[in-house]
Amino acid sequence: MIFGSAGIIAVDLDSNQLRLIHGSVSGPSLKVYDFAAQELFTANPENVAQQLEILLRPWRVGASSAALVLSGPEVVHRVLEFPPIPLKELGAVVGREIRHLGEIGGKELVFDWEVIEEAQAGNLEQMRVLVALAPKSQVDATLELLRRCRLKPALITTTPISLLRSLKYIRGERAGLEVALYLGRQQGYLLGLRHGAWSFLREFSSRSSEAEGEGLLEEAVREARRALLYYGPENPQRDQAFEHVREARRALRYYGQRQRGEQKITFVLGGENRLEALSVRLQRELGVAAEIARPAGSLDLDSLGKRASSFREAFPAFLSALGLIAASAQRGINLAPKVSRKAVARQLDFDISFFQRPVWLLALFLLLVGVQGTLAWSESKYRRLLEERISLYAQWIPVAQAAEDSRALHENEKLLHGALGENPLADTSWVVLFKTFSRLVPPDLVLHALSVRRDQGKWQVALKGEVISVDLYSAQVAFHRFYQSLKSSRGLEGIELLPLHVSTVTETAPASAKVVAANAKAAESEKVEAPTTEIKKTKLQFELRANLSGK
Repeated sequence: MIFGSAGIIAVDLDSNQLRLIHGSVSGPSLKVYDFAAQELFTANPENVAQQLEILLRPWRVGASSAALVLSGPEVVHRVLEFPPIPLKELGAVVGREIRHLGEIGGKELVFDWEVIEEAQAGNLEQMRVLVALAPKSQVDATLELLRRCRLKPALITTTPISLLRSLKYIRGERAGLEVALYLGRQQGYLLGLRHGAWSFLREFSSRSSEAEGEGLLEEAVREARRALLYYGPENPQRDQAFEHVREARRALRYYGQRQRGEQKITFVLGGENRLEALSVRLQRELGVAAEIARPAGSLDLDSLGKRASSFREAFPAFLSALGLIAASAQRGINLAPKVSRKAVARQLDFDISFFQRPVWLLALFLLLVGVQGTLAWSESKYRRLLEERISLYAQWIPVAQAAEDSRALHENEKLLHGALGENPLADTSWVVLFKTFSRLVPPDLVLHALSVRRDQGKWQVALKGEVISVDLYSAQVAFHRFYQSLKSSRGLEGIELLPLHVSTVTETAPASAKVVAANAKAAESEKVEAPTTEIKKTKLQFELRANLSGK
């Protein structure tokens, strides 16, 4: 199976063998991925389903779409001729023509139709429509068979439709005289190349008084003789040997207007058996050479590999199954219910069979080596470029840091200017404010801290300081004078005084002159420290809070 291709499973039960083909339509070619054939042990549906599952197991194509042909004496075909009718109206006309058939053998029928030829006969244009009829019970049994094998029914058609599709691919459609004879298990089919396209002509079966194989062979020879009479060149001896007028009228009804020419007619044979015997009889009795169908045209067997030779030998028996793959990609006769009447979409195939050729394998290896070398060179190039960029970034880091610091400084300046612009004292500079404090502060008062912060749209000022004096009274007088000056200042409002803290400190000072003279002699005789005296003072610590006024 080719990677990436779902394809379709073609099942042919119109023989003593169970034949399978896995393939798909890809553009103008028909690809075959695998094939299998096995003798049918019995016609029991249970055994047929079991054999089908065994054949499908190695393919690993579970839940794939499947196409199958219906055959047997109860599956009949009718060829109807009409003047040119639109396809929308043709369905109703065909239904009316076959409605009088009612039932075959007391069974309910299903039918479908397809236009197989549009040609001009003399001055008249006509359409040939192929109608297939089958018992509904047989169609249901076929659907049940596919369901047991876990296959999706994409197409249920008849052998003539599959043969028309197969001949189109292997023989082509062109001008000429060709007749195809296909021998199945119980029935045979005659198809001809008419007006440049393959068309269904007639189906035949062995007579009840003859053996199955011999009778079908005799009927095939008779159909070949009729085809030569109405399509081949003039031959008086053969024309006189035609059995009687009744058969001639019957053939004329099926073949239409008599067409003769000097071009020789070509016979193509297909089917499961007696093909060699049929070819010998056609040569001996009718003097025509018949060729057995072989793979040709747009048929692609590369995916089979070494098994392609086996498929070519068995190809005539797979002619009908091969046409199912082509029919699944086109709209035509489909006897399945309407829910199943969906053509299989053409899918892209990725054919990797060229890996088996040494030349292509070597080319692929060289291509991979070239791609690997290109990737390695690109990686080293960009690695060097990355290292250069990293060293360049390291050189620019100090410059970037300095620029960032400068930017932060400018941002702080902008914030400070914005704060000053919103401040009610914007017209009063900080220098003037400090000068105001310096005038109000007495000599024996010391300020330790000054802080300003914004709270609820107002600027708050906090002052901390102390007054040191010889006694408590002098300290209180100095602080009271400073406090009153603040209260009378226009720059502050809402002044709040926190509790004062009073403490005693001890300071050292040089001794008096009398003490120095008394101790001078002692100081000359030995080295002593200079005399000092201790003075106790009062320290008054305070803390003020105020708001900057708007003036």
